[in-house]
Amino acid sequence: MNPETNPYNPGAGYPPPELVGRDPLISQIRIALGRRIGGRHGKHFFLIGLRGVGKTVLLKHVRSIARDMGYEEAFGEAASLGPSLGHSSGAFTRKIAKKIANMLPQLTKGLTSQASEKIRRSLSAFSVGISPDGVSLRIDSDPSFSHTDYALMEEDLADLVIAVGEAAAAKKKGILIAVDEVQDLTEGELAALIAASHQADQHELPVLLIGAGLPHLPGKAGNAKSYSERLFNFRRLGPLPEEDARAALLLPAEREGVKIQKAALDLMVGASEGYPYFIQEWGNNTWDVATGRTITADDVKTAEPLVESSLDENFYQVRMGRLTPKEAEYLQAMASLGPGPHRSADIAEQLGVKSEKISARRKDLIDKGMIYSPAHGELAFSVPLFDKYLNRIL
Repeated sequence: MNPETNPYNPGAGYPPPELVGRDPLISQIRIALGRRIGGRHGKHFFLIGLRGVGKTVLLKHVRSIARDMGYEEAFGEAASLGPSLGHSSGAFTRKIAKKIANMLPQLTKGLTSQASEKIRRSLSAFSVGISPDGVSLRIDSDPSFSHTDYALMEEDLADLVIAVGEAAAAKKKGILIAVDEVQDLTEGELAALIAASHQADQHELPVLLIGAGLPHLPGKAGNAKSYSERLFNFRRLGPLPEEDARAALLLPAEREGVKIQKAALDLMVGASEGYPYFIQEWGNNTWDVATGRTITADDVKTAEPLVESSLDENFYQVRMGRLTPKEAEYLQAMASLGPGPHRSADIAEQLGVKSEKISARRKDLIDKGMIYSPAHGELAFSVPLFDKYLNRIL
């Protein structure tokens, strides 16, 4: 069929033609947004899950909803700065702070001098100027941060969020702070973000934080701030249920006047295991090889090597390229044991070493977002079907 009319979109964070299976969660977030902007409490959200389950897509959709509801937005992607693992840069905090500060000129325009003075006092930690034309804000751009600087960083970001939240409340607006790839923040940066959200709650301000990250994010958030479990809704995104996976394939095709045979649909849903990114890959490649207006099981089988090649090159190999040979060896040992989760002791036994000898390697793989611990002493892949990929290339 004509590739130009292909409705499927296998891209990183690119919206699928049909966003299915997430309606209950979207409804909950919409309620929280509505409560916040209405002066009531609504919990912050962390969307967590494996690669390819649609966290970034959902975060983008929520941002659009928030804007329609009258929210100003500060968005940041931690990974866009590069992983700061083991490095206390504070770079992300400065960048998100500047984006939050950029809201102030519009939010303070037309406010009374008394309200402007209150905001000025909240921003005492920054170099701030407030005039009838708006707000000017300068944040220290010194890239050097030590561990002892984090307490000050928390206070600064909290002061800024309070000031912006008070200005938004005066204008009957809301503030959305949206952060993708949260797991790539340093512990200090994450602590500052959580603390600022906590301060917004204590001041009853219309500020909502929504972040997205890998499965080990709840543990990292708990280490950063012990009260995070009470501050956030940690919502796990998994594969789509079978009915939703079928809809994700069928509905876009039907809008283009194309039918999908049941046998073909069964094959694609089964092979994708319900992971949204994989669904788009199967739909995209099968569409391109189909010759008629009905997609058949033979079309799916023809597309199979194309799907594998595309996933290998665009989804798996880019992650393997970040690994040291020893780290790759660790993942190969995991894959040889099956899909998982696996006991860390069993992985060590597979490698022929004692578990404590490879603890540093295990931690590095967790920090790189390749594996996570779903339960104490257990490890699983953060990338869907990674065991199949490794066993295939081996």
